[in-house]
Amino acid sequence: MRFSTYHLFSCLVEKKKEIIAQGSLNHFWSKTVNNLPVTVGKGKNAGSLLLQSGEIVRKRLIKEYKKTKYEIGVPSAKAYWKVNVERNEGIMSDTEHPCFYLLEANYNQAKKKFFLMCGAFFESLSPIEVLLSNLNIKEEIIKLTPQEKRFLNNLLVTGELKPKEPIHNSSLHTTFFVESKIKPDSNLFDSNKYPEIADNTLNFIIPCHTPEEEEKQRRLMAKAFEQRGAKSFFKELRIFTLKHLLNGPFLVFQSPIK
Repeated sequence: MRFSTYHLFSCLVEKKKEIIAQGSLNHFWSKTVNNLPVTVGKGKNAGSLLLQSGEIVRKRLIKEYKKTKYEIGVPSAKAYWKVNVERNEGIMSDTEHPCFYLLEANYNQAKKKFFLMCGAFFESLSPIEVLLSNLNIKEEIIKLTPQEKRFLNNLLVTGELKPKEPIHNSSLHTTFFVESKIKPDSNLFDSNKYPEIADNTLNFIIPCHTPEEEEKQRRLMAKAFEQRGAKSFFKELRIFTLKHLLNGPFLVFQSPIK
């Protein structure tokens, strides 16, 4: 069994009583995660997990659901796991991984919503396309190489550019930050936009564009719950398709937490 986001969601559902008792994911993240077969990020990977399946999971707290601020970085369907290649940790720093986000909001302790979701939900345009559009630059004009695209995408997703060495002939030492705010059309915490996402629920959200994809996702989730000995929890899930206002259909596995 290669531990994946499906297994992580199963674990979240199993621990939902503890999560609601604590009122947040902090205890789950700091205690339970350490006992799972995952790599816990440190340094520049702090707040992230690398799963055996190759997926990256990043934890984020949404502080105000009506004006959802993502903090630093651009949410993306793909991300990079930074490693010290000299230590031969087995994963090259320029290897792209599927990226998921573990989100919670603290705007209302009585009405909580938690999400383990694919970054594709936010990616109507790639991070690079968003940047170039903001700068009013056409990509074909600057002709980025694949390596330059990887570097720029990684910069946007992590949200920080801090030169390792002082810039020659510059009187300034600069650090650039990228901050994202989620538009209303992608704000899952807003019940007016997405009434299907009920209060007090755990939600796993993944792209699903065909009946075949839906059947595959259902099988993978059912198998993960079975492998963790949690078949009874799987039977409690509400499974439905959610129409993103910009990005098409997504499949939702929803578990009540009260």
